Amino acid sequence: MALPTAWNVYDKSTFLDVDIEGLRVAYTDHDGSRNPAAIRSNFPIAPKCGLFYFEVTIVNEGDNGNIGIGLCTKTANLNAMPGWEDGSWGYHGDDGKCFHSLGVGRVYGPLFTTGDTIGCCLNFLYNTVFYTKNGVHL
Repeated sequence: MALPTAWNVYDKSTFLDVDIEGLRVAYTDHDGSRNPAAIRSNFPIAPKCGLFYFEVTIVNEGDNGNIGIGLCTKTANLNAMPGWEDGSWGYHGDDGKCFHSLGVGRVYGPLFTTGDTIGCCLNFLYNTVFYTKNGVHL
């Protein structure tokens, strides 16, 4: 069973650049319009794994700190923040809210920024998602 180990350099928004190893992602919206952007992993998360956990370290929050960490289906729009549209879930650093398939979120946890490490866990047994910030369960 193949599990995600990196970002998919081919399955991403055009506003993102990925390093050759698929481990670092940079936002590159050169026209200044601040378009949302998302990326998928190199392999889907297999339900057989039961639990899947990954972490993302924010190296540079950019100009406005609009970063979302989450999950999406194969058909989710990659030009939207995680959780804003159908088939996606996300925890957003600029407002600390969680979103699921619509643009209205609920308060979930603290804001996150440069230097923070955000973890995301998908639990197939209970059909739940939870997040961590710097190793602390939220």
